[in-house]
Amino acid sequence: MFFVMSSLSGTLGVITLQGIVPTMGSRSATGFSLFIGGLMLSLAGIPSWPIIQELFTLKVFLLTAYLAFVSAAGFGIWNYLTTLFPVNLLAGYRFLIPICAVIESSLF
Repeated sequence: MFFVMSSLSGTLGVITLQGIVPTMGSRSATGFSLFIGGLMLSLAGIPSWPIIQELFTLKVFLLTAYLAFVSAAGFGIWNYLTTLFPVNLLAGYRFLIPICAVIESSLF
């Protein structure tokens, strides 16, 4: 069920991105979408704000910053590809993302 929901939200995001990219550019659209997503996650985590210093040691903060960079680079490349290829061609590759993530997580 989560796989279907993930694919549906990703597809809706790519379709929405197609309307935004001509006016904003793929990098700006990626930054905007990551900012909005981060803001939503920050608001969802309001109950844990008082203990944030206990949760985020230096190691956790550096790892989170690294993963944010990797995620932003991946989304930037994906959004750039949506400017080069039609959405229906890229839609088939959306199903490979969770499968590759599970395999990569198992390897690491």
